[in-house]
Amino acid sequence: MGFLSGKRILVTGVASKLSIAYGIAQAMHREGAELAFTYQNDKLKGRVEEFAAQLGSSIVLPCDVAEDASIDAMFAELGNVWPKFDGFVHSIGFAPGDQLDGDYVNAVTREGFKVAHDISSYSFVCHGESLPHHAESGFCAVDLVLSGSGARHPELQCHGSGESLSGSQRALYGKRYGTGRGSRQRHLCGSNPHAGGVRY
Repeated sequence: MGFLSGKRILVTGVASKLSIAYGIAQAMHREGAELAFTYQNDKLKGRVEEFAAQLGSSIVLPCDVAEDASIDAMFAELGNVWPKFDGFVHSIGFAPGDQLDGDYVNAVTREGFKVAHDISSYSFVCHGESLPHHAESGFCAVDLVLSGSGARHPELQCHGSGESLSGSQRALYGKRYGTGRGSRQRHLCGSNPHAGGVRY
């Protein structure tokens, strides 16, 4: 029996078997967790359903993190299956392709910068606004944070800065959940997740 036996975990950000979220989900499944997954759009739906089935799950829900209504609908649908759950994995990062090419100063636009931060960082806060209604005591949130403040990753452009904003996450979970509820937050930090070398 694994140490996550009986725990229910919501996993976001699985797009392929190379996704860090997929590796995390594999490890959690191995330790006995019951999993639920989200997908962004119809293009990813079948793929995520296949991965979920491999990990013993039939709970696969649509969620476009750029839309508050989509996040609310996902939690409402999840609540019909799991009134409460024990953990949440946020493994979502995105920047428009044109923001990743060429010189940083010349490539990055105001709108592209906003999109990168909205999807990569603010989406965690959006999920957090709904979590208190669903979280079991001892709830744990896992967020993947790029250590962009301590290392230089020019190939990631504004995508890197969007993934590095952990301050909002700490503020959200420190003040909203506090330590009294026994809730926990975990940041998984990597110097460059695109370079590989992650083991589960």
